[in-house]
Amino acid sequence: GTLYIGVMRRARERLTFREDLELR
Repeated sequence: GTLYIGVMRRARERLTFREDLELR
């Protein structure tokens, strides 16, 4: 969701793999 995007941007360094999964 949009909320996760905000958190993702902050911890995208350690959530690189989850970033792709959430965006898809």
